[in-house]
Amino acid sequence: MCATLLMLTLAVTDPAATVFTIPSVSGVPGLMPGDAIVVLSYTAERQPERGDLAVYRGQQDRAVHNVHRIVGLPGERIQMIGGALLIDGEAVERTEVGAYRLPETHGGREDAAGLYRETLPGGVTFETLDIDPDGFLDDTPVFDVPADSYFVLGDNRDNAADSRISAVGAIPRADLAGYVDRVACRGEAGR
Repeated sequence: MCATLLMLTLAVTDPAATVFTIPSVSGVPGLMPGDAIVVLSYTAERQPERGDLAVYRGQQDRAVHNVHRIVGLPGERIQMIGGALLIDGEAVERTEVGAYRLPETHGGREDAAGLYRETLPGGVTFETLDIDPDGFLDDTPVFDVPADSYFVLGDNRDNAADSRISAVGAIPRADLAGYVDRVACRGEAGR
């Protein structure tokens, strides 16, 4: 209901905006299933930036749009070691905040996860989850981000099909639909 009203309002007030509803848990804790997000297109004046929550076309199903955070820029080398993000061999600042209680929509379970605060180069700070301290995506090879492409990660690091997965990989600039300007309405899981 909220997303429909929002789309109608934006059609009149900001026709450049698009509304998407979050279907999955890959963006928890910042984005919850059912959240309605307002997405603005990238332009010549507003290019993709590290830290953006970017909406992009699915690499296997072009009709699907995904949303993950840009952490790697063209030409950089990205790796995960022990759940920590490294950019060009330097660990990103990561501080444990405590435990996070997962919503019921998270695979039907209500477990606790480790909650971390990360600060990317440039100063963008956000929270991430670590459900499994030995998750299969916690240790990766080094990924070289191609020219005109971006490396994206879900904030729910153990439950995101992002650039660490070969079927997704780095996202070409042409596939970036835009960036999340705001969460306009919280879904049931986020209330």
